[in-house]
Amino acid sequence: MKKIFTLVCLVMCAVGVNAQEVYKSYVIETNDDGSEKYVLASEFKAVVGEDGKTANNVENNKSVVKFSTANVDGEAVGSGTPKNVEGGQDITPEGVVNSWNSIEWQVNKNRIVKDENGTIIGRAINVSGSGVAYTGISAVQASKDGEPIEGVYKASYTYYVTDGTLGMPVSGLYYKFTPKVNGTLKVAIWSNKDNRKTFVVEEASKLPVAYTAEGYVNSNTYSSPEEVQTIHNNKWVGEDGVDSNPYVIGNGTQFWGYITFDVEANKTYWAFQETSQLGFGGFEFTAGAGINDIKNDVDKNAPSYNLAGQRVDDNYKGVVIKNGKKVVKK
Repeated sequence: MKKIFTLVCLVMCAVGVNAQEVYKSYVIETNDDGSEKYVLASEFKAVVGEDGKTANNVENNKSVVKFSTANVDGEAVGSGTPKNVEGGQDITPEGVVNSWNSIEWQVNKNRIVKDENGTIIGRAINVSGSGVAYTGISAVQASKDGEPIEGVYKASYTYYVTDGTLGMPVSGLYYKFTPKVNGTLKVAIWSNKDNRKTFVVEEASKLPVAYTAEGYVNSNTYSSPEEVQTIHNNKWVGEDGVDSNPYVIGNGTQFWGYITFDVEANKTYWAFQETSQLGFGGFEFTAGAGINDIKNDVDKNAPSYNLAGQRVDDNYKGVVIKNGKKVVKK
């Protein structure tokens, strides 16, 4: 029988031999008629207004929601986008934004999860916020029908690059996790857009961290980490063995499930997407797993990527990123 995986259950329940800490970004309530209602967790609910979604704690165009378990401190950061004006956006030629759209936090019941008999066994649920995680903003002149519009501009963005040279996002939607002890984080996510890159980045080094993905690749059938990787390889790895999109999960279609990565105590890890919003369903943290016990194996077997984010083999010469660290191969 094909294994069926429910995002709801795994976010809610601690499983496995070792005790796990669990945080959910939503709460399931019961209506008077017995039906289920999905609402924001208390930390998110505390910062939305009367409409239940617009942030009321905005400072410097950011809404910061803090959450935690015994061993992990977390933040969700949402940001506004420049308001649209006729033909463009409310931004000066120098890249200064005059007015921003509101920042929202809301629950998404994105997908019904079914078993092989078509029976509903859960939902892919997450909280989403506003903004695209960019590292810089400037202005370009707006145009219509190929002709420039005098005095009207649009925002132009720069995004995170895997060598860290453009820094971390200064605005947009991203999530931060800071563990107090070594361990493993399993983060429930929702990727709604096609071919969007999903990054986990260690803050101090500004370099990407390797993760595995498991869950649903635009289907009702659960895929293991190995199966998700196979789906990815079939789409993005060429005959020369080069991975043209190493940070795209699966084949680039919608994905809901988990990304899992090792973390070290007192380091901060950011999760975000390029040019899109990453939904967040919560996390499981297992202390003491991964970092110390398997570090040698990870060092030996982890894939290497060049500074363009392409996977390379052992014969590659130059600077590569392996296990979240820069290595010069001669």
